[in-house]
Amino acid sequence: PASSAPVCTDPTSFKKPSPSIPANIKELSNGEIASLVLQDKVKDHQLEKLLDPHRAVEVRRLKVDNQLDSLGRGGALAELPHKHDLDY
Repeated sequence: PASSAPVCTDPTSFKKPSPSIPANIKELSNGEIASLVLQDKVKDHQLEKLLDPHRAVEVRRLKVDNQLDSLGRGGALAELPHKHDLDY
């Protein structure tokens, strides 16, 4: 864009630098991956692309449980089924 153009017309100004995802993410423990999600180094919506879907659910639950724990509600997801059979 021209130097006189407003910043908002420059599409590169909208791009945020993407956090670097560790190359060995599948080798990390679920707790380590959940920690990366909590630190915003990995977005939780990317987990299914990076891991198998069932493991992504486990990692996301760890992340949410950690957040709930900080609010005094830890363990609230313990009884919520999440396995593939969803046997209620």
